[in-house]
Amino acid sequence: MDKVLIGLITLIGGAFLMATHASAESRFITEEAVITIEKRQAAMARMLEAVEQVVPRLGANRTAPVPMNPSHWPLIRKEIETTRAFLAESEALWTPPTNLGYGSITNAEPGIWSLPRAFERRYSLARTSLTSLEEAIDREDADAAKSGLCALVRACGECHAAYRVVDTQSLIREGVGWLGQYPGCVRSY
Repeated sequence: MDKVLIGLITLIGGAFLMATHASAESRFITEEAVITIEKRQAAMARMLEAVEQVVPRLGANRTAPVPMNPSHWPLIRKEIETTRAFLAESEALWTPPTNLGYGSITNAEPGIWSLPRAFERRYSLARTSLTSLEEAIDREDADAAKSGLCALVRACGECHAAYRVVDTQSLIREGVGWLGQYPGCVRSY
């Protein structure tokens, strides 16, 4: 009987704590946090749009590759410059007030804020991959550019796998892009 009573008290206590946390969380969502989250989400969405313009031109999607020709380099360069700008912008938008946890207006995992050096390493990998991609574009080296692009989308996908709650709607909306799994980038082992 004591085990049943202890279990019941634990269950009620847990439900109370969850309800208290949920209502406390809603009180702490500031307008500044909402604006920052919206800016961050917009920057991430714009990066995805830019990368999606480049993927077929570098043959990273096998389903609809665009034959590479020299006229593509200016567009590729422009979209990757856009990606660089929005990567830099989004990096500054992970402020502590935007750590709102699960089921809120963000799908960002709290680990971003509790393990900041690990999160920074993920961003560093994306920056390094982007630099390799830019250098390949400057040389107009399509194979190296594709490798750089694939490294960039893998860095994005690995970060999302570690620090983002993935929901069905996001998968439908974003497809393979933010998972880093474009068919032309899948490694064969």
